[in-house]
Amino acid sequence: MRIAHLSDLHFTSFFKENNLKSIKYLLKYAINQNADHIIITGDLTDNADRDDFITLRRLFNELGLLNGERLSLVIGNHDIFGGVQTAEDIFSFPERCRKVDYNRKVKEFYFHFKETFENAEILDPETVFPYAKIIDGILLIGLNTNDLYSSAKNIFASNGAVHLDQFNKTVKILDSLADNSRAKIIMLHHHFNKMEVTSNGTFGSFWQNIEKQTMKLRKKKRLFNVFQ
Repeated sequence: MRIAHLSDLHFTSFFKENNLKSIKYLLKYAINQNADHIIITGDLTDNADRDDFITLRRLFNELGLLNGERLSLVIGNHDIFGGVQTAEDIFSFPERCRKVDYNRKVKEFYFHFKETFENAEILDPETVFPYAKIIDGILLIGLNTNDLYSSAKNIFASNGAVHLDQFNKTVKILDSLADNSRAKIIMLHHHFNKMEVTSNGTFGSFWQNIEKQTMKLRKKKRLFNVFQ
């Protein structure tokens, strides 16, 4: 089984007009390389805009990817809270994040791409994640690693965490399905390594460096332990 792993498409039709063309090229390249399954681990959109989700949905459908046998998705922080597009936005962004209905945004993500979840085992329809699929003997587990907004601990809404409830459900999936699979893949948005901070002097680079400083995955040690 050949799997293509993509992440951080950051599609936005308003601020990056050519982004969709690049995404289409990348997906078609994966298909032409005979990828049996494509995994996209979060930040499909840059600004959590409904119209952008609809555009991506149409693209997946056009390419024959809008089904759970071909495509698996997990949600990223930009798919929930959006992001900063201009220098002025950085001052209002924390307040914008505070007003976001976290659970509703997760359900909207699921709704826009629900066909990709149809072959999945979802333990709790209210939270959607974690979910599990077995495709060609490979167990795929999708996690939502996006932490809730906090003015003290998550002011830019980019930090990650796998809270106890989701962690316990992940353990339950592994206990029930791992023995029936020849390989196990955990799909999540936040990374385990410490990101390097670089700068080229542009505002986009400045904002990316802020996110890199704050994009920490909390409770990752217990994830490592259960994976072992």
